[in-house]
Amino acid sequence: MGIGGNHFIHAARRNIDLTVIMLDNHIYGMTGGQVAPTTPMHATTQTSPHGNPEPPINACDVAISCGASYVSRWTTAHPKQMRKAIKKAINHKGFSFLHILSQCPTQAGRYIYDTTKPEELLNQLKRLSVTKQKAQKLSKEELAGRTVVGNLHESEDRPELCESIYALMQARKG
Repeated sequence: MGIGGNHFIHAARRNIDLTVIMLDNHIYGMTGGQVAPTTPMHATTQTSPHGNPEPPINACDVAISCGASYVSRWTTAHPKQMRKAIKKAINHKGFSFLHILSQCPTQAGRYIYDTTKPEELLNQLKRLSVTKQKAQKLSKEELAGRTVVGNLHESEDRPELCESIYALMQARKG
């Protein structure tokens, strides 16, 4: 959602037959713990010692609004569902986006979630997630602080980019 954001937007817009799997631990953990586009607001990181002043990007909403034809979100605490979603994303014709929320005990755990214990972070991912079906029955207040997981969007209505190009070529010929 940061450096590759522009490519992401246009790949989704064009509905390119591509599967993007985004592993998201809410922080740039491998480079020292900097704030990332998905870092929660007010979270403390190495580059936001007084708290992150920016709202996080909802990557799934971005994907859907740009035209992705398959969008799903799961956590590493949901391995079976995640496996099914990965298979579905790869087999889907068009732009597929799979958002995987994962734990980072070293950076996000220490700075954002006050624990370096992987099992606590994994349990927290599971506890704070709610399936799309259950979320539809909850109020906005009940959803506060929760993450909706599941297959969030799927459409077969839009042609994949190559199909659109071939159709234009055929129309020009005939």
